[in-house]
Amino acid sequence: MADGARYLVGESLDDLAEGLRPFIEATFAEQLPNGPTWVQVMTEKDAVAGRPTTHHHANDIGLMLRVITEKLGTLGYPFDRRLSRQAVNWASELREVRNRYAHQVDFTPAETYRALDSAELLLREIGADEEASRVAHRKPAVMAILSGGHVKPLPMPPPAPAPMPGGMGEPAIHGLPSPPVAPTATHSADQDSSPVPLTRRSLREVQEPQASARPEPPTPAGRAQLTVESVTELSYAVAHARIVAVQEVRIAYDGPELRGASLEIEAICAAGSLGGPKVVLVDLAPNGTVVITAPDLLMLDPGAMLAVDTQQPGQIRATLRDPNGEVIAEQANDVVVLAANQWIARELHLGLELLASFVQPQASALTPVLQAASDRLATATGRSDLDGYQSDNPERVDAMVESIWEAVRYGDIRYAEPPASWGISGQKVRTPHEVLEGRLGTCLDTTVTLAALLEQVGINSTLWLTESHIFLGYWREDATLGDPATTDIEEVINLAEMGKIGLLETTMVTGGEASRSFADARGGASPFLAERRNDVLGITDIRGARENSILPLPSRSVSETGEVVVTEYRLAAAAPVAP
Repeated sequence: MADGARYLVGESLDDLAEGLRPFIEATFAEQLPNGPTWVQVMTEKDAVAGRPTTHHHANDIGLMLRVITEKLGTLGYPFDRRLSRQAVNWASELREVRNRYAHQVDFTPAETYRALDSAELLLREIGADEEASRVAHRKPAVMAILSGGHVKPLPMPPPAPAPMPGGMGEPAIHGLPSPPVAPTATHSADQDSSPVPLTRRSLREVQEPQASARPEPPTPAGRAQLTVESVTELSYAVAHARIVAVQEVRIAYDGPELRGASLEIEAICAAGSLGGPKVVLVDLAPNGTVVITAPDLLMLDPGAMLAVDTQQPGQIRATLRDPNGEVIAEQANDVVVLAANQWIARELHLGLELLASFVQPQASALTPVLQAASDRLATATGRSDLDGYQSDNPERVDAMVESIWEAVRYGDIRYAEPPASWGISGQKVRTPHEVLEGRLGTCLDTTVTLAALLEQVGINSTLWLTESHIFLGYWREDATLGDPATTDIEEVINLAEMGKIGLLETTMVTGGEASRSFADARGGASPFLAERRNDVLGITDIRGARENSILPLPSRSVSETGEVVVTEYRLAAAAPVAP
């Protein structure tokens, strides 16, 4: 079965390519009459993303399915006006089929039938009826196996086709065929009684035994209820950290056995899709429950999330369909879609972890501040090196942090009052550029900017969150909490009381002449180790976050020529941590 199934899937992907190519080319000719081809658009998109492009060509079915389902820069989703939502879902499903085929993964009978059915439905939607019919002729053999009836052997790959006529004996060119020539009126009755072999694909098909009828897939009599466990807020930080937005989907099915059903999962808002649709094939046992979990059950699209500039409502939708595409059950979870630069802590532990994403040590605005801090450090200690923990001396760490504090304080940053209940309702976080050059910041803005400066020189920091405030802690020795965040605050408070972590009230760095010294800032945070210790909700450890793949959001700045420069963070090799 495995070899025959792979053959059927491969042949159907070839037919799909033949049908899709003229449709895609016509769409781009309409959208970009004097512009680049669709292959050039995809090549440029992948080159910008750092993906290989050497094998991109107009006959590549994988590239065709991508161009239909992916956002193409300012073009958006050019096929949305020409394809139904369900057709785009079929294309997304077939992307996964093509990837499995390319990686030599075997297909079960149910998966084979579903792949062929989706290919046929997509081809019929775009009007490629000839290619759709060729795919349809392969389905009865698979249906016979699924229905438990007489098993018709799956066809095996035929020999390579003979050279096409009409060309000095050269072999046929592999790939997409030339447009077929319409049959003339001189055909005999015998010729009209069988299909005219117009392409390499149809030449092969006439060698295969064809079914006399095309049975319809069975329609399930059952019902189902979907339960979706998902996050309640979607954000650019969630997408960038590749945090799974849907942890689990539970299908409670009431009905007869159903093989080859599909589960579609997608995140949407008013602007369109934010991630997915992810299509999962599933077999449902009679009157049973299926729990679906996967590390990539729904991944948000970072590009789509970056484009969100205001908080808005959204949904995570799950749709269960039978093999014929009919809806069995649907579930929609309401979510809050955050602006790209917005942070929220309604889900406390996740909010604490994602807070590390807003600490951007790669920001270019940090460089002049660190240069000024180095000069101050040289004046105070005789050494200008901002070298983290290399001296293995807590007092040296204090001196470096103080020099950075004074350099920021000299920048005359003004304090901005945060919105009420900002930890619950969310707050847009200013970048280091906006804080240091725009000279304005809340307690959250100044805390993440100081943490970025410390991370740049190799000093690990902690962010201490209360219900309406946040302040900074820095490790005076080379250590980490090990985890991105913790709500077990007593252990960390003990570390601060032992002198291993220094605390700073970051709002005291603002105000110009009214700003306070480094010593005052250390004293300003001390109440949180005593009478206000119960106010602390949780603590984020920056190095712990980096070691768990929660990396900084890309930093954006404007060059002297007016170009937007995007700087990505690159994780350095971790230094050994003292026991």
